Amino acid sequence: MDNISKNIIKYRKLAKLSQEKLAERSEISVGYLSKLERSIIENVSVTVLLPALGPLIYSDYLM
Repeated sequence: MDNISKNIIKYRKLAKLSQEKLAERSEISVGYLSKLERSIIENVSVTVLLPALGPLIYSDYLM
């Protein structure tokens, strides 16, 4: 999970999104996103992870 966490942070920052903005776009709580970024949540579901990463994939930065 550590690599996933590092990549979430990396691409969130490259997309110039705050945790609050990414959480809003991902429809997850800021607290949950924070835990993902800190590798506190070890068994994250793909159904949660994909929506969290979607806004990073489709951000203006990456288009």
